[in-house]
Amino acid sequence: MHYHEIAPVGGLSGSVASFWEFTAGADLPQGYMHVIPVDGCVSIAYIPRNPRFQGCAIVGPRLTSLRVPICAGDRFWGVRLLPGAARSIVGVSGRELFERHLPLREVAAALDQELYPAFVNAKDFEQIPSVTGKILEAHLKSHRPPDRNVARGISEILRSHGQSKIADICAIVGFSERQFLRLFRTEVGLSPKQFARICRLRAAAIDAVDGVSPSWGQIANEHGYADQSHLVREFTNFFGLTPTEFEKHCIEHISHGDIRRDV
Repeated sequence: MHYHEIAPVGGLSGSVASFWEFTAGADLPQGYMHVIPVDGCVSIAYIPRNPRFQGCAIVGPRLTSLRVPICAGDRFWGVRLLPGAARSIVGVSGRELFERHLPLREVAAALDQELYPAFVNAKDFEQIPSVTGKILEAHLKSHRPPDRNVARGISEILRSHGQSKIADICAIVGFSERQFLRLFRTEVGLSPKQFARICRLRAAAIDAVDGVSPSWGQIANEHGYADQSHLVREFTNFFGLTPTEFEKHCIEHISHGDIRRDV
């Protein structure tokens, strides 16, 4: 299996995290369940030339990894929206999409009617940022941009890899914790603390994918976990996998090309 991303350019850089492609191997066993780790984003996905699926799917922010059945040779294309940016492109908030996995047409029929043919007619994944990017930019102009204060909070959480104190972030944006919590949960679909925990865990997981640390104990220490047991609990809670299981499923079985490492 292989996964890689292409970064957005131009007017989408403040709303889109990446365009992505995932390909299942030809030797995948029947009934294989693929684990999609949480990342705090909203993702729109399409399966090229597969008669089992019609239209695009949308996956909202989650607190547990999504498990989906895939078949040998399946190929997926999609776009990850930055946390808090769903309303600006899809027209619905992160809170409305929380823990939802459904056809895009059910929440944004007009967007699906434009994106689906663009995906269908693309000759290869390299065309996706161009052909779908134009559509996403047009919808971005028709909705209000992401909330500036939420975006500042998200940037700070990402900058610190989830280790910033929420009280400090509230001071930066000039909101009380109660005000910021309400606004952040509405736009992102998660609380600031939940999103921070996911960011810290994702940063630790990417270090494992990149092989930058020799052990899970060192990764735990470098990302501010109390000890390796704390890291194991976070992996189990959010990914539904222990670090060892994550290593087998997401590192040994999936080769990674270019991916965005900050979100």
